[in-house]
Amino acid sequence: NLSEHTSLAADPGRECGNREVAVLTPKKDAFCRPELISADHLLKLRKCVCMPGYVRNAWGECISDKNCMRCKKWPNADYHTCETACPLTCGKRILPLCTMQCVIGCACPPGYVR
Repeated sequence: NLSEHTSLAADPGRECGNREVAVLTPKKDAFCRPELISADHLLKLRKCVCMPGYVRNAWGECISDKNCMRCKKWPNADYHTCETACPLTCGKRILPLCTMQCVIGCACPPGYVR
């Protein structure tokens, strides 16, 4: 949830998330994998957008252009800063215990499984 990571933006009185900047006129943001994003999120006019050199991922986080490129070779994957180490996989049992709860890297966005 990005609201947990708010910081004061360039415009006093307006708060934006981590690696976001406030804009005077609401505008659409750039996404890493727009084909994985619903139209309502793609077209949403935002008061805070990702800072230069960053794009939004499927979880709404601003990630660097470099990290975005890391997952382009896999269809239906996007870069995530906190993904489960034990993702759901079709045809496999759900693991009762997952030792590492947060890993960084390419992951299936919400609504997708491996």
